[in-house]
Amino acid sequence: MTVGMDTEGISWSNVNDIRSKPRLRYVLLVSQFGAEIEASNLSKFVSSKGYEVHVITRSDRVTPWRGVIGGADVHQVLYCPRPVFLRFTAYILSFLETVRVKPDLIYGVGMFPEGLIASISAKLLHRPLIIMTMGSDVRLPNSFVVNLFWKFILRSVRTVIVKEKESANRLTRYANQVEIVILPNGVDQSRFMLNRRECRKSIGLRRGEKMILYVGRLHPVKNVGALIAAFARVHRHFHDVKLFIVGAGPELSNLIKLAGNKHISGSIIFVGRVSPNDVPRFMVAADVFVLPSISEGSPSVVLEALAAGVPVLASNVGGVPDLVRNGQEGFLFEPGDLGQMTDLLSLVLRSHPLRKKMSKNARDRASHFPLTRTHEKILKISLDAMRTF
Repeated sequence: MTVGMDTEGISWSNVNDIRSKPRLRYVLLVSQFGAEIEASNLSKFVSSKGYEVHVITRSDRVTPWRGVIGGADVHQVLYCPRPVFLRFTAYILSFLETVRVKPDLIYGVGMFPEGLIASISAKLLHRPLIIMTMGSDVRLPNSFVVNLFWKFILRSVRTVIVKEKESANRLTRYANQVEIVILPNGVDQSRFMLNRRECRKSIGLRRGEKMILYVGRLHPVKNVGALIAAFARVHRHFHDVKLFIVGAGPELSNLIKLAGNKHISGSIIFVGRVSPNDVPRFMVAADVFVLPSISEGSPSVVLEALAAGVPVLASNVGGVPDLVRNGQEGFLFEPGDLGQMTDLLSLVLRSHPLRKKMSKNARDRASHFPLTRTHEKILKISLDAMRTF
């Protein structure tokens, strides 16, 4: 096993040189949630370099769907979360679709179930396999079953890409002959160069109103209920502030009920799931972004907030401290510490000079994580896997 942080001083000439390109039919296996935006961006980049890309994902449509998006051939298999046994139908369909495509290289986004499907496919087809973890998928409790699960998957893997050191350290318990590369997420800052006044107007904010923003899944691990509880406290002193919650998930009904119990339903806007193209509009409009998660990897949503010049308040977990320096681009708090979250929200909302300073720092910080460089490194790792398999 080798663990390394990918560096900037690598020559990427072989990525762009058409004459040196091997044939590469690239398959990305990705879940329906969370990882799909990263996979979409990566597939567009790889296809733009002249390689054939297939993205196999799950769909909640009545019927499967297939089409071309951004130069990639997208295969969506039917996914029914309930009853539980129907989920496995989607996993089997994803496996069969992967075999049908006959890829030269398989890239699994997330450890389960995509990593497992990718591992079985790679074994059957005898193809190189790369897996990128999402962070939270590595944090399973240590047990005999989990150990078997990891060892089975990692036996087929050429390289595992992780977002932060904590995930790398966890995987070293299971991997002996696997290369582990620490590669943080990247962000395209050009997407966030929008007119702030127009963005605020488009989402219905009045002049002078302050906006707190959350973007992500509505899942227990995201701890959005704690944010609503902290907002209820803040709202006693700041009546001109709104909380926008962008995203969907199993916690939605509970969160709506909590907002009602706290008597702040009129000041919380549950936006629902939006297109990735709409996210910059909400980011640029916000005064502060909050991520109260109990567990995280290296969240792209934090980089997006930084790119938009928004101060970030986030739990001090996973790879978040690698992105946000406490007191510079925002503040870090211990997960679940309601008092600390409330105090920091009040501090940022109260001080315009502090928000202005952190906004500038945020944009500067985001410039250290260009998305293109991240994609170039992933493509180089992929080409190296092909050459040495």
